[in-house]
Amino acid sequence: MKSSTLWATNFVITSSGLLQNEKSKARKAIEEAGGRYLPSLSHACTHLILANEAAVSDVSSDKVAAVVSNRKAWPQEVVSLDWIWSCAAAERALPVDSFRLLAPSPFPSGPAPDSSWEGRRGILGALG
Repeated sequence: MKSSTLWATNFVITSSGLLQNEKSKARKAIEEAGGRYLPSLSHACTHLILANEAAVSDVSSDKVAAVVSNRKAWPQEVVSLDWIWSCAAAERALPVDSFRLLAPSPFPSGPAPDSSWEGRRGILGALG
């Protein structure tokens, strides 16, 4: 599934609950479209891809449990795998609305603040 456009350029995507062959195909489609695929959930991630709606209740998945339990810390879009295939077919990033599996975070997206002592010290040092 070679994409002729870079529809995923601004996306950093991870997945949970996909079969190995699904994950490999999705990773290939994402990377060919200019996106990044990460095996782990990171604050850099923009999207969490799940196989289907039932996967949202899979509390055995650390990724799903984290995103579902704390939308402020993990505001990523949670969408179905069909979003990847639809974007690839359309050769453009499609709105996630009809693929969304979890309500969007009411908090602004972006990297989480560094709550470590080093991060706080750096912020305080910059202010003083």
